Amino acid sequence: TPFDVAETKAMAVTGGGNNSLLGWDGSLNAVSAVLASEGITGLYRGYGANVAYKLPADAAKFLAYEALKGTGSASALPPGVSGALATLVANAVTTPLDVVRTRVMVEGDARKGSSNVVAAFKDIFASGDATRQLWSGLNWRIARGIIAGAIQFSVLEGTKSAVEGGRR
Repeated sequence: TPFDVAETKAMAVTGGGNNSLLGWDGSLNAVSAVLASEGITGLYRGYGANVAYKLPADAAKFLAYEALKGTGSASALPPGVSGALATLVANAVTTPLDVVRTRVMVEGDARKGSSNVVAAFKDIFASGDATRQLWSGLNWRIARGIIAGAIQFSVLEGTKSAVEGGRR
């Protein structure tokens, strides 16, 4: 989506005279820069790569969550713990797809870089450093995923409980 592209490009920007603490000044400036340099189609760059990452990541996360939360017995893990562990597992197994997705969004110009998932994988394997590249960022993804998964699934179960309680 345009937001994913803008967010990813904004986070990838370094230098350029920007004095902000994080080295970028926000997604709105990224949107403006993409529109100016690539047009409206630039905001959808990497859409296929995004889908190729998100579908398996979400499937792995929800399948792991359902397996971890148990059958509803008293010994089942709480939603926050199950969600954190499920997201950890999903992030761990889908890191290579996230790396490729990010590369396509940031570098995804046929003149300059990998224009699609297959081209990005080929570029990574041709580099001779595929293992390091495909697993780069794993530690941060896991750390972020544990927190996000705990929150996501706690809110999900709390909302489900509130809605189901309102039906009675």
